Amino acid sequence: MRNKHWKSAIFIILPLLFNPLFGQTASSDSTYWEEEEGISTAIGLFTEYNLLNPTSKGFRIQIFNGSKQNANKKKTEFLQKYPTMVAHVIYEYPEYRIQIGDYKTKYEAEKTLSEIREWFPGSFIVITQIGQGLR
Repeated sequence: MRNKHWKSAIFIILPLLFNPLFGQTASSDSTYWEEEEGISTAIGLFTEYNLLNPTSKGFRIQIFNGSKQNANKKKTEFLQKYPTMVAHVIYEYPEYRIQIGDYKTKYEAEKTLSEIREWFPGSFIVITQIGQGLR
């Protein structure tokens, strides 16, 4: 039993003793990074897009989940009944979803949900990213 511990101790102590021999040495060369062509342009465009299209956590009401063809029909049906509301078609493999509204609070979403349940009884509230300044 003692031999096992003694051998383990050697493997731990030896690297500690010889570490200064193999350490990195400082050089007078300064290290610098070269930027890949187009990176600063891409970062600038990404930043600009996010400033123009900010998002935050919010709520929507999902009224449909299914095929693309049926999703388009459901969206049209919804907009005929509620032309002033916003309907989003979202594709999440393998199905399409129709979500309506952009609500900052769950209370706002619940008010709308109670209004539309007559025509869309299976609807429910989802937490998602919404655009700022909407509703």
